[in-house]
Amino acid sequence: MNTFITPLFVQTNPLSLEKIVFGLLGVSEQAVYFHTSDHKLSVAEQLLGKPVAQFIKNSLSSLRETVKQHNKAFKQEIFGKALSAFNASYINTLSQYSNGLLQFGEPMPLAGGLSRTQFVDLYEKFVGEPYNPAASGRGAFARLVKKTLDVPGLDQKADIYYPLKPGKIKGLLKPTNVTLLTTHGVLIVYQQIDFTNTEAVVANNLYEYEAVADVLNSYSKANFNRPGQFKIVAETPPILAPQHKQFETIKEIKKSIFSVITPQQLAEEARLIASNGHVKASVILEEEK
Repeated sequence: MNTFITPLFVQTNPLSLEKIVFGLLGVSEQAVYFHTSDHKLSVAEQLLGKPVAQFIKNSLSSLRETVKQHNKAFKQEIFGKALSAFNASYINTLSQYSNGLLQFGEPMPLAGGLSRTQFVDLYEKFVGEPYNPAASGRGAFARLVKKTLDVPGLDQKADIYYPLKPGKIKGLLKPTNVTLLTTHGVLIVYQQIDFTNTEAVVANNLYEYEAVADVLNSYSKANFNRPGQFKIVAETPPILAPQHKQFETIKEIKKSIFSVITPQQLAEEARLIASNGHVKASVILEEEK
């Protein structure tokens, strides 16, 4: 198997044959690399509509799974299975399955091997935006936050991934999970927001958290005579991504409601909570009727 790269396109206009390059596939003897742009896919969704965009995403899921299985086979030294996974026939089949909407460019041979560093550099040149490792790694941000909260003693001082239920929380309209709740002379709430999601998903998550903050603020005032503290845990989206504007808007326009912290800052605050005189918020919330 030769080392090569193949750009991925989505056709946004079948009449003019207009296409957007949104990803890159790199194949070598050692590994297969694959990465796509959430920003470019969101643009395609606006042009093509959600049903078509979902069809493309399903095709990409198939490709991601094949990449995963290939690399797993290589690590287990099942060379025959690994080397047969990526060939012209497979790529042509996937392209046909997506009805021409998802297209692969002509494979471009590369001399020598292909390292991850080289792939990242090529991706940024072909796609025209920074490589964002969280974008194609679904759930990567959630796993990062979960790992951050693995602090000894934290579960004794705070409620982790706490389910808020309308039957127990007065004023709440729908069940909502929040990342972390604690009290220390005031109600303190943390909610993770993954800005690698689509603009619509991010917006819905932000609106939901704002509604939750409004409800829980009343509990803080009633029990502590002070407004609650509400924090968003997030990573800054790439500057070219549409979610970056949402991120900046929240930081500026909603700063009277939310403060925005990074997962690294959450780790520091989690250690402080575990070692200081914090009390679980559920003690208050579950007593209220």
